[in-house]
Amino acid sequence: MPTEILKAERLSKFFYEPGKFQVLHDVSLSVTKGEFLAIMGKSGCGKSTLLYLLSTLDTDYEGDLFIMGKKISGMEEDNLAKFRNENIGFVFQFHYLLPEFSARENVMLPALKLARWDKKTIEKRLWNASDRWEWRNSPQNHPENSQVASSNASLSRGR
Repeated sequence: MPTEILKAERLSKFFYEPGKFQVLHDVSLSVTKGEFLAIMGKSGCGKSTLLYLLSTLDTDYEGDLFIMGKKISGMEEDNLAKFRNENIGFVFQFHYLLPEFSARENVMLPALKLARWDKKTIEKRLWNASDRWEWRNSPQNHPENSQVASSNASLSRGR
């Protein structure tokens, strides 16, 4: 049986400015390990709002959210931040890379911050995983920001 990594049950979201407006109504979904999905719809239909809820960046909603079997809804902010840092990799539309660091250093920063591994282990994990990343052996070593952000998200989470 496939492992369920994300489960949303009856998520509803309201905005209150300029007036009360329900943007999501009883959304339920389940995602299993290895599954790819696309969230599509017209502008303003709630795609980004749903992603913010599923990513735990927005916690003001009704319903229940489970990640890897753990109930996230109602979790205290400090515990939620720790869970997010250890288990969720983000690739934002704008990549928030630090220009004073190299691509390699930008990829390593979150893993170093988590302090789950020492620097040598992180460098080894980066090298072992980076055979999937075309920029590893690039002479100019200036990958697209999206490649660095994707690498960053996958390296530090170990999945």
